Amino acid sequence: MATCMKTFNLLFLILLSSSILSAQEAELALARQMVEEGNLKMAAEYMDQLSGHYPDNLEVQLYKAHVLAWSGASDASASAFRRILEEHPDHLEALTGLGYVLSWSNDFPNALYAFRDAIQVAPENTDARKGLAYGYLLRGNYVAAKYEFQELCRQHPKNPDYKTGLARAEYLMGDIKHARHLLQEVLDQDPDHSQAKAYMQEIRKSYSFLSADIWCSYSQIDTSRRLGFRQFQISYQFRPGRAAYARIDNSLSLDNLDFLNINKQAISVWLGYFHSWNEKLATRIELGERFNPTRDKDQSLIKVEQVFSLPAGLQWKLGGYVGLEFGVSTERLLWSGLYIPLRDGFSLEPAYFYSRDHRLAAPQQRVLLSGKWAADGGLEIGLGGFYGRQNIEGLTEDSRLYGGYLHVLTPINDMFWPQITAQYENGVFNNGLVLAAGLKVKI
Repeated sequence: MATCMKTFNLLFLILLSSSILSAQEAELALARQMVEEGNLKMAAEYMDQLSGHYPDNLEVQLYKAHVLAWSGASDASASAFRRILEEHPDHLEALTGLGYVLSWSNDFPNALYAFRDAIQVAPENTDARKGLAYGYLLRGNYVAAKYEFQELCRQHPKNPDYKTGLARAEYLMGDIKHARHLLQEVLDQDPDHSQAKAYMQEIRKSYSFLSADIWCSYSQIDTSRRLGFRQFQISYQFRPGRAAYARIDNSLSLDNLDFLNINKQAISVWLGYFHSWNEKLATRIELGERFNPTRDKDQSLIKVEQVFSLPAGLQWKLGGYVGLEFGVSTERLLWSGLYIPLRDGFSLEPAYFYSRDHRLAAPQQRVLLSGKWAADGGLEIGLGGFYGRQNIEGLTEDSRLYGGYLHVLTPINDMFWPQITAQYENGVFNNGLVLAAGLKVKI
């Protein structure tokens, strides 16, 4: 009799356990359905209740942590993953999930620890290594990112995303040739790979080891006209975001009525340097000398611009320029602009300029609105207009000035990029039209 009773109890426990497991599976299936339908908030609330019913069920606790992460409750999700790791320190899914939720919260240092722990548990785990690779890339540790992407490419040689990530790391380390080669391999395999196309376009637009720009132009200022050399600049970019350059500028000789009338050259020479400190801050500084044929002393020039990167791709630009000349009051210009990226290659940039010229007693102010469209193949079209006032005693309506410009840049190939510009200004004292043609050469 006792033996029969034990057997009955055992069968009852087995049936009860099976019933509980079936109920848990049904409840988890309901939560997964909520997630698939996009009801993440409802799913998070449901999983919170479910985890209270089954506090010892690891599958329930794990899914709760994931749902919290997907619903945007990053802190609660991280806490849920950490509670699991307190009892299961080497749980691979919990370590990887914790790494990702910390990454989404921009807590990259702790995310990297979680990913590294996960890789120690399972060196071939793709999800953890992917999180580590992109985390290093975002943190600016490009050497470590390169190593992790190389490992991912070794494990998954046909995956274009990992090869694109490796190309990004190579580009940011300054190996542009290898980055281009990797991106071209991706595009040969998948011509529509959006990230590879975007990176290739960025390289084409922003980077060349050595580049040169030369311009000539035709100017008509009132009734005076001149055709000739306008500007030459040569730039050396020794790594992405860091460039030194030199420029010879003859535009004042072509666009200033005083110099046109006396047929004199007023060339300026500039040395410049651009440095991107990190993903949020960049500085441009230029030092120049303008040779003035109408005075005994030349003019020393200083120009500084700070670029602050903001969320959503916005960039705030703040700059200043001074022209120093012995015995003459300082010429000053201040400006501020906001770069606004839109969609499909379009961008807008409103800007404000405030200037003081020693020849004029009052300041001049201008507002400029410019827009640009950049195609995938490198074609760029820029269009802008400005309006301003020069505060001059005795002038009212005639103190207005306005104008606009059109700029087109198109590549023949990766090396030669012809460009043209047309600009018009209706000024206070004279009107001006400039038509310029140039060639950009990238090596």
